[in-house]
Amino acid sequence: MANTVPPMDALRSLPANAPVTARQVSSTITALATQADEARGQVYELVNKNFQEFVTTYNDAADMHAELASLSKAVQEAEQLVASGPLSKMASAALDHEHLATAVEQTQKTVVVLEQLCLLNEALNAIDSLLENGDLVGAATKLVEANGMLRAVSPSDEDRPCDPKIFSVVRRELRRKRALVKSLVEEMWRSGVVWHREQGPNLGLEVMARVSGWHGAQAEASLSEVVQSLHLLGLADKKLEQFAGDLLDVLVKPLIDVAGNTPTVASTAKTTSLTLRAAAKGTKARKSKTKRNRGSSVDLASLYQKILDVVRFVLEQLFGLTEETPKPLDDTLQAVLESLEAHFVPPLCDMLIEKVLAKAVPDMDSEGDQASHAELTETFEKTLRALHVCRETPTTLSSYVGDAGLHAGNKKRQDILFQARELLLSNNFNTIKVSQETERGGFFPSDPSDPESKLEESLYRLPACHISVVTHSVVELAYSFLSEMGGSSPEAAVQMFYSVRDMFDLFRAVMPVQHQEMFSTVPQMAAVFHNDCFYIAHHLLSLGHQFRSSLPEEMAHAATFVDMVPAFQELGEQHMMAIVDKEMTSIQQCVQESGGFGGTHDQQKYQSVQRVLKQLFHQLSLLAKVWGSGILAEGIFNTVIGSLTNAAVATVVHEVLALADISEQETHQLFDLLGFTETSVLNKVWQCEADQDLPADVLSFVPVWPKFRFVRHCLKSSLAEITDEWQRGQRALAADELAGLVRALFSNTDRRAKALQLIR
Repeated sequence: MANTVPPMDALRSLPANAPVTARQVSSTITALATQADEARGQVYELVNKNFQEFVTTYNDAADMHAELASLSKAVQEAEQLVASGPLSKMASAALDHEHLATAVEQTQKTVVVLEQLCLLNEALNAIDSLLENGDLVGAATKLVEANGMLRAVSPSDEDRPCDPKIFSVVRRELRRKRALVKSLVEEMWRSGVVWHREQGPNLGLEVMARVSGWHGAQAEASLSEVVQSLHLLGLADKKLEQFAGDLLDVLVKPLIDVAGNTPTVASTAKTTSLTLRAAAKGTKARKSKTKRNRGSSVDLASLYQKILDVVRFVLEQLFGLTEETPKPLDDTLQAVLESLEAHFVPPLCDMLIEKVLAKAVPDMDSEGDQASHAELTETFEKTLRALHVCRETPTTLSSYVGDAGLHAGNKKRQDILFQARELLLSNNFNTIKVSQETERGGFFPSDPSDPESKLEESLYRLPACHISVVTHSVVELAYSFLSEMGGSSPEAAVQMFYSVRDMFDLFRAVMPVQHQEMFSTVPQMAAVFHNDCFYIAHHLLSLGHQFRSSLPEEMAHAATFVDMVPAFQELGEQHMMAIVDKEMTSIQQCVQESGGFGGTHDQQKYQSVQRVLKQLFHQLSLLAKVWGSGILAEGIFNTVIGSLTNAAVATVVHEVLALADISEQETHQLFDLLGFTETSVLNKVWQCEADQDLPADVLSFVPVWPKFRFVRHCLKSSLAEITDEWQRGQRALAADELAGLVRALFSNTDRRAKALQLIR
């Protein structure tokens, strides 16, 4: 095909004002289409020749470019002629005009596609040359460009200016080239970056300064070029993810776990390696101390510096970057660094938090420690940003250090609740005696050296009693943690304060459930738990007042435990009253089993009633022993045992007064039974000395006692003696009760009628 298109020469040779006929234009366009088909055949032949026979034909390609350029110029002139020439003014030739315009447009599309195919052919042919010259990035770039051109000219179903088979040939060749470059770049990455994972002196990373030797060529490429090529091929993200994981596992984690490890760089003519060296034997003791104190300012600074040394090594060897490298970076390099950051920095922060900072939280609860850790962490992040691997936004590391006070408080809270839970589930049922003198705090602490400082019985004085060792330990734990608030940060102090409140709530939640059966069946344990609750309530009254100065000023006025006092008092009373009610019911059932006190003139009946009374007061005496000896506070003991004694004696009195007729023999038997009752109450239950009545302070809790003694007195008195005592004001019994007893004891005579009238 000639460089000058003859049909267009014919049109150009016409005079300027000569008319152009439709036949001349149609003939010219037909000739152009014919020449486009010829060019298409030559392009197909050239592409097939290159991509199927693998014969280099650069001269043919150059000739083809020149011919296509000439053809494209001729088509553009024809398009202008059709669009703006005289034919556009010929109304009679409208249909010919439309047909010719369509033909020109189709020919133009064919020429554009053929030009792109030629460029695509050039790009694919250039890849091998670039690889042999060592231009790895250039080869990868050409692949990306070729892929873009192929997508741009691939035919659609509706518009196919070229045969689809030619695109299949090009696409197949593009895949082959991509596979070649991909395998080459991956092999260079594997040979250029070598990890030594075995524990020992070679543990670390070895990188090659230049990676060479592919296709038998002698050209070389740097690791930076390899990484950029991986990025262009869409392989960098996966490779860098794996690299970041290896970097953390092989280098960073051992630096954190073993404080004596130090990164050491060594170089040879071809490689540079970073290995971890352990501390010398003479520093063993110092290393142990460092491990115990991990998280202190010195250790954290040293650890940060070692990690930065590792990062500097990686960036310099893989990317040729240092802190002095100016910004902005190349777009490809910037994208690679962002990918490395995404896979390295967040896991690094999480590892430092988990293995270093979280363990250092107890040492970070003061404001001075927080400031030190925050400053070190800020410097660490600032250096990472200068090394181009950390963005300007704060990392989880700085956020964690900034909230160190809160984390310290949370850790303290976990410690408090864990220790409290272990205590509450320990099943330690031993007891310890406590009193006002043995306890700390309170509104009115007593001073044994000052007699005037002793407290009278009051709401704020702790009576002597026994509590469980578990409860005593829980309260001591509360004082211990609250005492630490003074040296803690405001956030940690608030957390610790509420943690102690949670600990007491945990006591109320766990103890009644954990020991429910024991508290409901064992009187001693119920009494001790009652004391436990009131012991805690006693300390809650003043606990907040004692430690409010250790809390932030805005919260000091609300620092109190007083709101928890009623709940503990109610819990203790609930369990104590439950066991007392159970014993009350037992007393009533025990007396009911006797079938009443009537008929005791019969020896068998007498023995049955006596056996019931023995059982009743034996149980009362056991309760007195269990709750006595300082287990219950004296006032509580008198109240509880007095109530049970009153119930037992009242039941006996009721049974006697319920008798409608008492014979003389029954009178003697009942007198003996009431005498046994009196002896049991005085000697076994209340431990009174011989011939001693109940003390005055006990009588207030056994109000039926005078009534009992008067009934027993009536059993051995005459009618006249009973009447005289009534007249003298002895009114232990109500009038109807005494009248009923008189009717039961004495026969119906005029004297009895007169006495009854007097009593009424």
